[in-house]
Amino acid sequence: MTVEAVEPLPPGGTTVRLRPGEPVTVADGVTVELVALGPAQAGCDDCPNHATVTLSTPESAGQADITIGGLMEPSVLEAARRLEVGSWVVRVDAFGDDHLDVTVVDLDD
Repeated sequence: MTVEAVEPLPPGGTTVRLRPGEPVTVADGVTVELVALGPAQAGCDDCPNHATVTLSTPESAGQADITIGGLMEPSVLEAARRLEVGSWVVRVDAFGDDHLDVTVVDLDD
């Protein structure tokens, strides 16, 4: 799979910590959920992290398997850590042992 480079998100948005199976409402009718979180490999800074994230808006919904690793080019990493549904974007900011930190942005704002 080839991932195209994208521009960084504009500043702002809502930052939330997601835990598996606990959906978070970030705006009227907009929900983000961490469906699954892959285990981190101890002692491996270059190994990829995995997560499955859903984003639901009043108009539509989407799900993505997000895999990012330490050796990705910055522009490719920016594309790989996103899920876009309509004007809404979820960007993975950090992986934790039992959570995922994300920022949710409405590009129409």
